Amino acid sequence: MSPVFINVLLVISRRAKPGRLRSALPCIDGDSFRTTQVGDLDEASALLRSEVFQVVLIQFPRIDASELDALMEFTAAHPALPVVVTGDADDSDLALKVVQHGAQDYFAHKHMDSRALARVLRYAIERKRTDAALRASEARVGLLLDSVGEGMFGVDLDGKCTFVNPACLRMLGYASSIDLLGKFMHALTHHTRADGTPCPEEECRIYRTFREGRGCHVDNEIMWHADGTSFPVEYRSSPILVSGVVTGAVVAFSDITERKAAEDALRQARDELEQRVVERTAHLEQLNRQLQQEIHQRQQAEHTLRRERDFSTAILDTVGSLVVVLDRDGRIIGFNQACEQTTGYRFDEMQGSTVWDRLILPEEAEPVKKVFRTLTAGHYPNSHENYWVTRSGERRLISWANTVLVDENGEVEHIIATGIDVTDQRRAEEKERQRMLELAHVSRLSTMGEMATEIAHELNQPLGAIATYSDAGAQLLSSQPPDYNTVSTTLQAIARQARRAGDIVRGLRDFVGKDEGRPTPTDINALVRDVVNLAGVAVRSRSVRIEMYLADGLPQLTIEKILVEQVIFNLVHNAVEAMEQVEPDRRVLNIATAHAADNMIEVSVTDSGPGLPPDQGERVFEAFVSTKANGMGMGLTISRSIVEAHGGRLWATPNSPTGTCFRFTLAPSNAKK
Repeated sequence: MSPVFINVLLVISRRAKPGRLRSALPCIDGDSFRTTQVGDLDEASALLRSEVFQVVLIQFPRIDASELDALMEFTAAHPALPVVVTGDADDSDLALKVVQHGAQDYFAHKHMDSRALARVLRYAIERKRTDAALRASEARVGLLLDSVGEGMFGVDLDGKCTFVNPACLRMLGYASSIDLLGKFMHALTHHTRADGTPCPEEECRIYRTFREGRGCHVDNEIMWHADGTSFPVEYRSSPILVSGVVTGAVVAFSDITERKAAEDALRQARDELEQRVVERTAHLEQLNRQLQQEIHQRQQAEHTLRRERDFSTAILDTVGSLVVVLDRDGRIIGFNQACEQTTGYRFDEMQGSTVWDRLILPEEAEPVKKVFRTLTAGHYPNSHENYWVTRSGERRLISWANTVLVDENGEVEHIIATGIDVTDQRRAEEKERQRMLELAHVSRLSTMGEMATEIAHELNQPLGAIATYSDAGAQLLSSQPPDYNTVSTTLQAIARQARRAGDIVRGLRDFVGKDEGRPTPTDINALVRDVVNLAGVAVRSRSVRIEMYLADGLPQLTIEKILVEQVIFNLVHNAVEAMEQVEPDRRVLNIATAHAADNMIEVSVTDSGPGLPPDQGERVFEAFVSTKANGMGMGLTISRSIVEAHGGRLWATPNSPTGTCFRFTLAPSNAKK
């Protein structure tokens, strides 16, 4: 079997005596060293541009400040290449300075035989590889924590904060992690219950986690902002286990009103890296225990990697969000417990497959692939929604936030997707929407019931006219000779009155009928005119004069037409009734449309009545509060709900000199030019 060659770039200063070092590079234990010698670091840098070496061995006869500076410049120019330095002096302080300037090791070559030299070179190569692996692992953990939308922090066995993520700082209202790291978290965030009673540390369920070694899930407590205010949270607390020993706890929490979260653990990884540097410095002070110290350091590195894996696993299994990690080919390489619970599939069943082959509806496969291609092309982060089909065949709607991990060349290496199951939320929203439609329908029926007398009077006019014209026509036909021209004119009048009555009935039927309430493009000015025609019965019967000021150039709105029509009708009907105690010649109803701030559309209905009492400006929008003796107190409540569902707001202001002005806006997101 051919020997394994290790290419060594040997830099021996022209002032040094190379004999002892050069003689220490024969074949060792079946391995061979190929050495190429140069006279200084500049020659070494030039040679590294054209040839590949596994390690650089530098011999200095003496090491002063200028040579340390040259060493630092050389290692900075070749960060991936392990460097070992040898010199005449057997000095531990000098060895520390050499390592601090970028080398992996230092030894006095007068004590070095060929076997020890081979071991030093191999360990320098292995240490460099271990450092690179640790830095890559730390970067992945940091980006993974940043991609999680929940607020997260860790505590040690003393209850002091060991890490926080950006979402945690944002939710708690702190500007920097420095404000929390090392602080007793219970006293800052969890000291008082929702009812105002103190929450002693020994009763805190977060701290029971690491003291009893059991996780917990709580959704009925509060946490405290930095400004002294509180907010309701749902949190999960899990113990951090390292080799089966509890070392602290990690807490993931969400503001219940938003359900978003994320975390960051980079500082802890940096502290561990600094600790390893200290351990390696101690190793250099005891050269005669080189092998034992190197074995110990490898064990420490494995322990750290295992701890980071355990830490990452605890985070992924603690968060309530679904977390999926894909490679560049779309294959699943990460699938947390939330994904397993939602889909019914275990990670080992899904590993290596693609989400669009196992979990996506056929009609949604191509859109999901398009999102994946966008991410791999470097366009991130992004978000989308799609259904997952569980093992039982159930469809669950998932809202995804996606980001990527890139390699050292900036190429996309992994896709990280964080999802929230919004199926139940959407069902609840649709149920609430249907309830609002039913309440609106009941309100329309109630309003029409209140107007029954006026409606009957309005219908009696065309019906009476039809009867009169019919009698006249009969008489004309019975005369001798019959007056057919006048009869024709009479029949046309009957037809006009019949159409008038039909229009009244049709308008009432459309208004009180049930409607699916689906958004349709609507001209707001035309809608106002329709409402004025519909309300004409009440307006004419109460001698109210209507003035309309409808702005030109308003864009069409995509709205639920019957619901917005009901809002305008309720405001007009209320305004007409509000002016009953005013002299007839002073009853003026003003209806206007206009452009408002932020490209919104504003509709206003103003009466000249006595106005609202000073304390009623907001109370009139409360359920079952009415200024009318027989009012239900639901019309304005329903109207405000309808307007807010369209992204706008409804409010009342006093009118000058008398009366009240009700205004509402419609959100620009519903507008189409």
